[in-house]
Amino acid sequence: MAERNWTWTGTRAGDSERRCSVAIRDDGLHWGTEAKGEEEELGVHQLREEFRDFGPPESREYLAVPGNILDEVCALLELKDPGWRKPLAEPLASWFAAAEKGDRARLEDLLTNGVPVNALDHNRRSALWRLTNGKGNIALAAWLLDLGANVNLRDRYGRTLLMMAAVLRDGERVELYLKHGADKTIGDSDGETAYITAIESRAYCLICHSLNSRNDAEWPQAIHAGASASNVSWLRWQTQLGSKNKPEVNVRYGPRGRTPLQACFRGYQTHPEAVRWLVENGADLTVVDPDDRTTILHHAVRHNLPWLVAPCVKAGVAMDAQDGAGQTALSLALDGNEHPALMRALVAAGAEAKTPVPGREPEETAEQKAKRMNLVWSAFLLRGGTWSGLCCHAEAQPESGEAFWLEFPAEWCGEGHEPLSASLKIAARTICGGPATVRVLGRSEAERQPWGRPGKKLWAVLPDGTSAPIERFRDARPVAMWSFPEAWAENTREQMEREWKWPAPPWTPHYQPYTLRLRRGELTWKGYNLELKRSLAQFRVEGPPTPVSDSMPREATDELCALLAETAREWEAVASDEVRRRKVEEWTAAQPQPVAPEDAPPPPPHQSGKYCYAKLEIEDRFNTPTGTGSDSEWTCWAEFPAEWAYEHRRFLRPWLKAAMGRVYDAMNRRIAEDPEGGSYVLRDCHATVLSLAEAKEQPWGMRGKVLYLIPDNDAAPTSLQSTAPARPVEAMADPGNPPAPAGKGN
Repeated sequence: MAERNWTWTGTRAGDSERRCSVAIRDDGLHWGTEAKGEEEELGVHQLREEFRDFGPPESREYLAVPGNILDEVCALLELKDPGWRKPLAEPLASWFAAAEKGDRARLEDLLTNGVPVNALDHNRRSALWRLTNGKGNIALAAWLLDLGANVNLRDRYGRTLLMMAAVLRDGERVELYLKHGADKTIGDSDGETAYITAIESRAYCLICHSLNSRNDAEWPQAIHAGASASNVSWLRWQTQLGSKNKPEVNVRYGPRGRTPLQACFRGYQTHPEAVRWLVENGADLTVVDPDDRTTILHHAVRHNLPWLVAPCVKAGVAMDAQDGAGQTALSLALDGNEHPALMRALVAAGAEAKTPVPGREPEETAEQKAKRMNLVWSAFLLRGGTWSGLCCHAEAQPESGEAFWLEFPAEWCGEGHEPLSASLKIAARTICGGPATVRVLGRSEAERQPWGRPGKKLWAVLPDGTSAPIERFRDARPVAMWSFPEAWAENTREQMEREWKWPAPPWTPHYQPYTLRLRRGELTWKGYNLELKRSLAQFRVEGPPTPVSDSMPREATDELCALLAETAREWEAVASDEVRRRKVEEWTAAQPQPVAPEDAPPPPPHQSGKYCYAKLEIEDRFNTPTGTGSDSEWTCWAEFPAEWAYEHRRFLRPWLKAAMGRVYDAMNRRIAEDPEGGSYVLRDCHATVLSLAEAKEQPWGMRGKVLYLIPDNDAAPTSLQSTAPARPVEAMADPGNPPAPAGKGN
């Protein structure tokens, strides 16, 4: 039979358009799909007999194969009306429909009419599968099992209900199936048990523990599954369990005989913390891949793991070792964007500017390749330059000509505003040949800059004062290189308000960085199509949420725990969901409740003549006369008597909220005179007290920036919106230095 190929396009909800294909060859049918601009994502080989019995592979069902293509494929394979193309006959169709809807009454009626409880569909799945796929409840599944439903039935792929529950990370169903006799030792068509499936699916450790058959012969497959899936939680759990004192992490498995560390690097989702765990537990760093001669040092460079370079060199991995493509670790490091931490590690391990790197004829040195690749910072480090690896950014506007941007060492910001400004102006003059005004950018501003577009130039200003254009852009500048000067950046408050940012895993679409923000006692993780919130109580007991727990760097977790004075790290211990929920409730109940404005005592008298300042984040709601409304948030500033910041500090927030409540009362009195009507409701007021230095840097006085002057009585605060300064500087107090009452010295 001649080979044939078909292609079509399809889209699933929330995804980009994909081009799909099927080819008939001598060895069977080959199904594939690829997204725009991405390499092939899925390649499924299917025997002709399997297609005759079951139709297209299940993984293709979300992109339905056009009917005309299926007609042609069936005609070539001489298939006439295959059973999988026919709808289920009644009453089986009603049986499975009732299972999906969770309609117990209808199921009971069909059982009475003779439908067997273990009836199977085209995929050899019973009604229990419809419940396992998230469309049914536990009680209904338990009822079917009590009626005799077979919990160990295998579908067309050899998978059992226990495996599907493990994939869905559903602990309740796992326990239910085990209670009704589910066999943990059954393997699917690939020989993987439910335990291995749970590890690969990054199921909770408690689920994996329930599925573990305690078979020592299964350890090689288990450790390879955990490493290949970068299941950090499961790997760390092996150390906590203390089984065999120290887990065996160099056992080889699979047809190519790779170690778990090699499997981790070749897995679809390589995570640095999984690599770190394997290395800390004795992984062999000298292994070489049998297919492409890749060393662990090559992997360390490809995955940007600078901390792994020194252990590799110490273990005896040669710096000049070449992989199957003739690349050394240094030449690989010079093939991508700037990775200063990685380059510093390679330089510390012996890389120099004159180190030869293969790949071109005639052979070139590392410095020559860095210049050719426009990696100016890497070239500087190779020459022996000293640099922290962090950059700040500034915008330069010449008196004539277009603006350009400067990327300069973050250390310069510590020298003070005037030396920094002078250094940047000198660099800008050197570049444009004339005077230019220079403005330092905060991180959020830097992220929005248009450099890399035609005519938009970015220059690197090196620590030695020289400058070089950065002309090559594969993506944006690496976020890992970015720093920002706190004196001129936005959102740099550290009074329980912090933000962390780290690169997304390589499998994340568009490589959008992950961010974690601590604000108002709540943690928010954001990434590509992701926004997860967790209270501090939940974090203390449950840790980071599962979708980001494996990607969050250990340094960020440790820093957050230190900030919260959290040392127990309870989420790393084995516990059931019920125990975790109870601990969250107990911790929340033990926290001091915020003081309501009506419960706070009167503010102390204003005797010092001094004032402190706070940044207020207001949450309010506008209600229309018809009953509809909208919520909003906005920021303003407050000037209040300095005594409030020292005496009974815990009452400061209710005092400020009560004062802002009087602002809203006055506002509503004015609105009452408006024919359209409506009213504002102050929902909450979050206050951050400012130091004296911070107060002087605030933007009040600019258009739209409102400062409220709060009196020491029950009068409504007045707003200051002019460009004149608020109080004379001598009237401003520092919260860290309580003022003396008037007449007793300052």
